[in-house]
Amino acid sequence: MTTNRISDYALFGGAALAMGAVGASDAGAQGVDGFYGGLSLGLADADNYIGNSSEYNFTGAAAGAFVGYNVSLQGFVVGGELSYVDEYKVDDNGGSFYLNMGLAHVTELRGRVGKVFGSTFAYGLLGYTKADAYTEGTEGVNSDAQGLSYGVGFEHPLGSNMFIGGEIVRQDLDVDDHVYVYDNSLKMDTASIRFGLRF
Repeated sequence: MTTNRISDYALFGGAALAMGAVGASDAGAQGVDGFYGGLSLGLADADNYIGNSSEYNFTGAAAGAFVGYNVSLQGFVVGGELSYVDEYKVDDNGGSFYLNMGLAHVTELRGRVGKVFGSTFAYGLLGYTKADAYTEGTEGVNSDAQGLSYGVGFEHPLGSNMFIGGEIVRQDLDVDDHVYVYDNSLKMDTASIRFGLRF
């Protein structure tokens, strides 16, 4: 990952923290137990590995939605979440054969474990992602992609039942390439801002 991309992630995460700080004065003693849902906006950086020697880098952004449930257990908060992103269209700026690559119908089922520090909920996550990978080129490729996801995040209350949050997630995906015989894998790092509502 290049220095510029690291800077982009830092700015993206900083924006989420700043927006949370703005709403901190209005935040009450909001509990995190129960159902929640919301919308996300993510900035992705992906590396596509084909065979033993070829590597292509892509960047892109996408909006998504999520729903989940939390429960408090002996000082910790544990829960499950289902998230969906319609499409990460990550363009290759190098002008290679893989001119427009993307992940479509990105569905992730994840578990979360964390603690509440003051009014901020911080957590780690581990999940499983399934998506459709594709390239738009001379031949075009449509393949199944699936694998583990893991990362960290936080949520900070806004008012009585709304929250803002941020996540950094790595997805390690194996791509079932229906056209080429090479091993194909995709590693994607995503920094996301999340807005949600607790029910």
